[in-house]
Amino acid sequence: MKKTAFFASVLFASSSLMFAELYPTRHELDIGLNLDATVSQNTFSVTELLVKELKINLTEMADAMDDDGLIFDMNLSPDFFVDITMAPQKGFGFFAGLDGSMRFSTGKGLWDLLGHGNARDEITSTFSVQGDMFLEAGTKVKFKTGRIGWTTKATYFVPVFYIPHSELKIETITSSPLYMFYAQGKYAFDVYSNFDLNKAFDEDLNFQGAGDLMSSISDDIMDLLSSGGISFELEGEYQLTNTFCMGVFTQIPVIAGKLKYKAPVDVSFNASVIPILDTVDNDDKEFEPEYDYDYSLGDTVKSEYKVRTPFRLGVEGAWRPFGDWCTFRPMLGLAVRNPFGEDYSSEHSIFMEYSLITELNVLWLLKMNFATLYHNQVYTQRFGFGLDLYVFELIANVGVSGASFTKSWNISGINANIGFKFGI
Repeated sequence: MKKTAFFASVLFASSSLMFAELYPTRHELDIGLNLDATVSQNTFSVTELLVKELKINLTEMADAMDDDGLIFDMNLSPDFFVDITMAPQKGFGFFAGLDGSMRFSTGKGLWDLLGHGNARDEITSTFSVQGDMFLEAGTKVKFKTGRIGWTTKATYFVPVFYIPHSELKIETITSSPLYMFYAQGKYAFDVYSNFDLNKAFDEDLNFQGAGDLMSSISDDIMDLLSSGGISFELEGEYQLTNTFCMGVFTQIPVIAGKLKYKAPVDVSFNASVIPILDTVDNDDKEFEPEYDYDYSLGDTVKSEYKVRTPFRLGVEGAWRPFGDWCTFRPMLGLAVRNPFGEDYSSEHSIFMEYSLITELNVLWLLKMNFATLYHNQVYTQRFGFGLDLYVFELIANVGVSGASFTKSWNISGINANIGFKFGI
């Protein structure tokens, strides 16, 4: 009983003395590198695919999908940073990195046809694609006024390529006398870039190699570096209690970056299934779907297009009820893709973001974290492990992810993050 009371008193004392800064550091100088990558989809899980007999229930799949249908997501964001701390909540730093994403969806109409049959003579399904990549570099400054700590960041971002949200409608005809059903679609979407895509890809979109890509970029390197935009970030944090600190943050792209080239990508798709009675009357015909698709890259032309990094607004916190060995980090935010851009729409450009992270320090040497988060329209459930030797820290996180919350628990995608830093 005495040991329990003593342990409880130690926990209370450590928590009452804890300064609840959002992101405290023990070093005067930190130099680090992080790499975060995600590949996910929202329909098939590894547990469903790794079975002896694969059974796919198209009706259940169609019922479980939302209007976007089958979704594929890819995200990549490596970054390098240097932070100099002069006092708690006072310091400055530098950072540089890359932020890229791709998203593709099939629409639900085609899956409704496969899962529920031809209830209508014509069914339309909408395919969509969007993507972007930015190079970023900037500075940050931390200072304090009264009881409020401030972090400001100024970022110069250079757009590498950008695909506006584009849609391709597939019409499925089920009343044709020649076919049990027939689906067709043709569409062209534009890829904007700051280098000549025809030098890096052939007309069939085959990658020509890293050498050709670097040659294409080096030919336009000065235009690439001078075509950037500027964004500002501001966060204010306030210590509400001895154990809880709350922050409000925003990221505002004030000046748009520019892309100088445009290349069209043409996509066509045809699929058909002949009536089953025709296969009985004619031995040469088989009851199998026939399909054909084609995509090609058109000629690159000069065409200016303005694009911005996402606008963000949100709140976050750091709660340490038992001391600085245990931290709970909630975050809730709003994001807008390419605000004020030509492709902006309230339906496709605005999305929420959230995270709930638990961080544990074991004996001040080993670190663990557990997280559930939704960032850049991807759900992730993550576990991380780290080693902190004071002058060197290594963190490795691995998680399951997906374009829907339920599928993210079933290993329908993977998220990996690794980071290390040196500090003195």
